[in-house]
Amino acid sequence: MSIVNGYQNDHLNNILYIFLTYVCINKMKNLEKILLFLTILLVVFNLTQLNVYNFLGDENRIALICFILSLCALILILILMISKRIKNRYRN
Repeated sequence: MSIVNGYQNDHLNNILYIFLTYVCINKMKNLEKILLFLTILLVVFNLTQLNVYNFLGDENRIALICFILSLCALILILILMISKRIKNRYRN
């Protein structure tokens, strides 16, 4: 096959766009749930790494930072899920 004025490339781009749109719309809910589950696991794991008797010690600093960052990630994922619900509610 020969490419004439980029028509074949445009056709492939259209196919790729349709495929990615389908994946984003239908599979994103599963991806959000998987990410939410993994983030909750990270929060729980980082909680188990904290030493409550020496809370502000040097060895506890990394676990505390990871715990705070995983909580931030959890909040961001929840905001994303809530915003999609609001968007769907106003769309209907």
